[in-house]
Parts: sequence; C-alpha cells; structure tokens
Amino acid sequence: MPILITGATGFLGVHLVRALTAQGAEVRCLVRRDGVTALPPQARLYRGDVTACDSLHLPLDGVERVVHLAATIQDPEDDTWTRVNYGGTLNLLEAAARAGVKHFLHVSALGTAPEKRSPYAYSKWLAEETVKRGEIPYTILRPSVIYGEGDRFITVLVWWLRTRWWLPRPPRGRVLLQPLWVEDMVQCVLRALDHGTSQARTINLGGPERMSFGEVLETVMEVTGLRRPAIPVPPRLLRSLLRASGSHPLILAGELGCLGRDSVTEPDVVERTFGFRPQSLRAGLGRLGAMRT
Repeated sequence: MPILITGATGFLGVHLVRALTAQGAEVRCLVRRDGVTALPPQARLYRGDVTACDSLHLPLDGVERVVHLAATIQDPEDDTWTRVNYGGTLNLLEAAARAGVKHFLHVSALGTAPEKRSPYAYSKWLAEETVKRGEIPYTILRPSVIYGEGDRFITVLVWWLRTRWWLPRPPRGRVLLQPLWVEDMVQCVLRALDHGTSQARTINLGGPERMSFGEVLETVMEVTGLRRPAIPVPPRLLRSLLRASGSHPLILAGELGCLGRDSVTEPDVVERTFGFRPQSLRAGLGRLGAMRT
C-alpha cells in the first residue's frame, strides 16, 4: 500500500523519501510546486498543500499510512505558523480519516508548549493536541535539532565560518540541545512505521549528547579547523542582518524562539526505543559534505 509524505521537499523529507524508495516502498509526495528535482524518480508527486483541503483527497486515496512533516518555521508576518502548523495538520487529519488511513505519524519538535508568547512552539503544540484527539492511531516524534546534508543549522554554520570573520550566537544563557544526525532520524521514522498502528505514542528524540549552543559551535569549529569569535546577537537584529546581506538564514525565527528553553530528552532514548545508538555530533560532522568543501 502507498504511503503519503507531506513536506517531502524539505530537509528531513528528502532524506526520508530516498530511504523509503530505496526499500521499494510505494511513496506519494505532497508538493506545492512543479519541477521538483531533489526527490527520487520512483516517488509519485501530487500537487497540493495542507492548507488547501480540496488538494488532499486524491493523494490520500488508497493510502494507509501518512507521515506528516509539512510545517513552517520561517518568520511570518501574519498567522502563518498557526495556519500551516496547526490548521494544516487539522486539514490533513480530517482528510486522512475520511480516506481510511490507519496510521498517522506526525513529526513535531522538542520544546513545543502551550505558551502563546512563543507562537511557533504554541502552533506545534496545537498540532500535537489535534493529532492526539483525532480518530487515527498515531505516533508523534519530537526530535531535538536535526542536522545533516541540506539542513539550515550546521551546514549554514559552516558556510558562515568560511565567509565571515565572526559567528552570531543567541544572547541568552546556557540552553541545551541534543543534535540528531538526519539519517538517524530517518531510521527512527522507518522503525516507528514498522512498529504498527495499534497504539498511540509520543516519543521524544535526541542524539547521545546534551550540548549548549556554544558547545555545538566549538565542536563545529574544531572539526572544520576554522575559528571565529562568537558574538551575542539578539534574534531580531540577526534576522535583519541576514536579510540585508542576502545571506542564508542561519537560525530561523521558530528555532530562535525555541532556543529560549532546553531541547533535550534522555541521552539513550533512541537506543531504548528503536534499538540503535545514534551518531555523536563529531561523528555526524565527519560525514557531512559541507565539512569537506
């Protein structure tokens, strides 16, 4: 039976679709635009959007499993976070229930909370609650920061190191992260799908190390051999600087908002839950192409 992936052209989505098609799975991808080249040719593309209910019926026809990755973390000027992260999840759940979907796997994030002062975290919390209240057996995966080829975190840190004399960092105190290599996250998704649909589960995920943002920066500088001073920059000013310079978005608004609280769980949670030990940050960086270019 086919499996539907939303957010298939995003960072995690591309890696997941490649892994599923390599296993011979019949994969359908909900995409918002034509001309997608990052996905393998075996994947079947359906033009649609989780915020447009009418576009969801055809790709869900005959589907038993859905992996919902589609979300926005970009700094909105309106209610984009709520409309996409919460409203899009609600639309997809209702359409999936009508289509007879038997398992709904939702990828959320550590740090979600029912706090309206953090709109991104709140929108992700609303989405999780919607999944829990739905009719379909579900799995919610809540990872810490994910890194790897094509990310907007470690890859862009390396780009910044190579092109600037300084590094920006959030001005807040010590906030802990648990970086998770993208291929390890993909394995968690695949194994969660294989575990069946009989129980509702919410699983926190993270790599084997709890690290401050400063420790992440230090590790990246050690691996690259590039050392730059890290200067505290308020999130709003950092976004303005990035836009003015035409630079890559180092840490988008939602991520900056979540850096106000720890994004960690038990260091051995992946091994206990899915039976394998994820890569350390240093080992993952050694496999990251951006480190070698």
